[in-house]
Amino acid sequence: MTAIRSWKYLNRAAKNLFPLLAILVLAPVLTSCISTARNLTDDSDKTQTALSEGKSVVFGRIHWSENGKEKKIGKGMFDFYVKPSLLRLEDKSRTLCDVAENGDFAWALNPGTYVINRMEYRDTWSGNYFFLPQIAFRISEPQKTYYIGTLASEVETKRDLIGGLSMKARFHIVDQSDQVYQDYADRNDIEQNAILKALMVHEKGLPRTFDTTAEYNIGLQLLNAIFMGM
Repeated sequence: MTAIRSWKYLNRAAKNLFPLLAILVLAPVLTSCISTARNLTDDSDKTQTALSEGKSVVFGRIHWSENGKEKKIGKGMFDFYVKPSLLRLEDKSRTLCDVAENGDFAWALNPGTYVINRMEYRDTWSGNYFFLPQIAFRISEPQKTYYIGTLASEVETKRDLIGGLSMKARFHIVDQSDQVYQDYADRNDIEQNAILKALMVHEKGLPRTFDTTAEYNIGLQLLNAIFMGM
């Protein structure tokens, strides 16, 4: 197994301070800017449909550990959950991705260079937070199946007197292809040699946001150099 480690600190999700009228006006615009990638881990039919329609499928796992214990990932809007938010650099489209309770995921995506620009975090007591993990991966071809590894977290949490969280997290990428290839191939009726490996990378030099042209250019140039060298 290979692992890349770095410490990252939590960013509290900002509360919306606009009046209710502004929220109602802007909601359709904001939701239209972010698509959702359904988790296809246990849906081989939709996986094959996505491939036939020209998308590729990436699969792997998020292992979320807090204070030394693995934490199950919920699905409901009031459950604890973590969800990666992807930024595709080629067109700056954003995708919020679902994961299973045990962290397994399989997403249908267009080829491109993707940055996990935010890791959305829902605490059942105090609400929404997010991390900036500085992690990326690249899908080179359409209609292919890619294994991108396990994104493992080691999170330390502390709750204050009014219930708010302070946290710090260390993320690293783990290659578990020897353990997961056979299971994925069996569940989706494909040959193991049809699976391509394109592990996520962690890069401290990545901009923490891609909101400006300068940040975007720096990030794209850096990732091009990394992926061309792999």
